[in-house]
Order: sequence, then C-alpha cells, then structure tokens
Amino acid sequence: EYGRMLYYQRRFGEAEINLKKAIGLNPFDPNYYATLCSHYYYDRKYSDAFKNCFQAKKIEPNHSQSNKNLHWIYVQQERY
Repeated sequence: EYGRMLYYQRRFGEAEINLKKAIGLNPFDPNYYATLCSHYYYDRKYSDAFKNCFQAKKIEPNHSQSNKNLHWIYVQQERY
C-alpha cells in the first residue's frame, strides 16, 4: 500500500520502486500492477503500461482500474 500512497502523492520515482517491491512480495494483487500501469501510462511508456494492466487482468479479469487504463492506452495508441 505504501507504493500506492506514494503514487497518489505524485512521488512517482519512489512509487515505482515500492510498487515493484510490493509485486515481488505479493504477485497476486492486481492493484499493484494497475497502479504501476497508471504510472507508466502518465510517463508515456505505453508498452510497460499495457504489460502491467494485462497482468492485473490475468489475476482479476474484471479489474475496473485496469479496464479504464487499457481503454486510455488504446486511445493514445489509436488502437480502437
């Protein structure tokens, strides 16, 4: 949760590091992947964003944040 808190405080560099640590400790929580997806999306790293959203959806297929993030990734890449 610390990584997510850092993300929402816009401390993106620290958030990315802590989210990756959280995923290493609990790779079955889709929220960590979805938040990392958001981070990469806003950093315009769409390939990394897509990979993390897809991983969240593999864990929880109807994960709402991942669905929203994927929508915006597709819009940015004009893949609709």
